[in-house]
Amino acid sequence: MKLGTSVDKDSWTTDPAIVNAFYSPNKNDIVFPAGILQPLFYSHYFPKSLNYGGIGVVIGHEITHGFDDRGRQFDKNGNMKQWWNNQTIKRFRERAQCIIDQYSSYVLEDINANVNGRMTQGENIADNGGLKQAYRAFKKWELQNGIEPLLPGLNLTHDQLFFLNYAQVMIIIIILKKLMIILTG
Repeated sequence: MKLGTSVDKDSWTTDPAIVNAFYSPNKNDIVFPAGILQPLFYSHYFPKSLNYGGIGVVIGHEITHGFDDRGRQFDKNGNMKQWWNNQTIKRFRERAQCIIDQYSSYVLEDINANVNGRMTQGENIADNGGLKQAYRAFKKWELQNGIEPLLPGLNLTHDQLFFLNYAQVMIIIIILKKLMIILTG
């Protein structure tokens, strides 16, 4: 693609085997390559708690990017345009500042430095929003369908399984991101 040319909205942007997901604000779409639609993220055989705590959180994360500090600047057609009213922008900034302050207070002990909450706010907003929405969706599913039988041999509730799989998925994502940095320089 060259600067000043139109965007080919039908071109492939990633390898289908990639274990990741992407939100594209200029297309207003989310890409879930086949590589992420496998265990630990998702399996037809998993109880719903594991799937909602895995791929559900990833889906919620990517959707939330459409409304984070960057995504909110694009309209439904992917055009950079202010579509929020002033009151909405003010409330967003107030809530975003809470996330910025919270994450800026975290210390990375290995390097004795604080997280820059302003620089990471988009990911932090998406992480928090994705987790919150996936858990709400899971609880709604349980309310409508009933609680599934517990997994044999495990003394864990489905809420515990949801958060256990969420933690496993987050560790995988962190490791994959670190590997990409190492491999690509």
